[in-house]
Amino acid sequence: MSGNRDERGGLASTPSATLTLGQALRELRRRAGISLAELSKRIHYSKSFLSKVENGHQRPSPRLAQLIVEALGGDWSEISRIYLNETAEPRLTLGEELRALRLDVGLSLRAVASEVEYGAASLSDAENGKSVPRWEMVERVVTYLSGDVEKFRRLYRLESAPLDAVPEVSNSSKQAREYLDPYTEGIIFGLLTADVPHSILAAMGEAARLAHSSPTATLALTRSVIEAISTDLGHHDLRASQALGALFESHKIDAKLKSWGDRVVNVANSALHNVGGNSSLEGAREAVIFLTTLVSKIYIVDTGYERFELGQRQ
Repeated sequence: MSGNRDERGGLASTPSATLTLGQALRELRRRAGISLAELSKRIHYSKSFLSKVENGHQRPSPRLAQLIVEALGGDWSEISRIYLNETAEPRLTLGEELRALRLDVGLSLRAVASEVEYGAASLSDAENGKSVPRWEMVERVVTYLSGDVEKFRRLYRLESAPLDAVPEVSNSSKQAREYLDPYTEGIIFGLLTADVPHSILAAMGEAARLAHSSPTATLALTRSVIEAISTDLGHHDLRASQALGALFESHKIDAKLKSWGDRVVNVANSALHNVGGNSSLEGAREAVIFLTTLVSKIYIVDTGYERFELGQRQ
């Protein structure tokens, strides 16, 4: 294997700065003699995600990039230069691209908002980078303006899907995952990023990532996600327990899911106030499973039914 050599004649510990970030991380891993599967086990990130990072299909967060480099015995100060150079490349944000497309067509913001049946203020926030809208709205706007939907889909994923980690799962789940080809994985990922607000998706990912190392932090994030979902659905300034009540009263969740949520929130409250609450790994795991169920019910199942019913009426 060829590569840069240090003064002692061995392979240099850090790849050339002329490489892309993904290429540099792959070269560093190969020099360390570590497989992707082994690296995945060491840092508890999925093999498929790490492969996408190396192939340049996914940009890792600075934290993940540093974690990879440290696990491979590399020099982060050198790799960070590549990272900074790459992330410094100028590109328009999603909002800027939406505005540019609209202006190219020559339509006012209010005219577009009216046609796609979306609030002008919300569309303005999206163009100004104050919020990342749901993919359904972006697709509607881009399609109406005859833009490149796939281009915007890629940009949307880059800005709205910051989930780095796929936590280690049971053997049965791992075996099931082997049957998922890249196309199927893309569909599942697309469902999540298309319909779940990016801030909620990000908080869920962080809650899952921290479950092992900091169960209490996971429980705190669980409350925050419940409150964020409630806000997204129009129930503002409610605490987690109140938010669950509002979701139940608006028929977004049934009594069984509300009861489960109440239990999770009670565990979180007790743990956070140090009154004998369960901040164990099991408590954190249950919280993450509950969040997954809640988000799936509201953003995927309900949205799917709404689309089906709309199709039946047309």
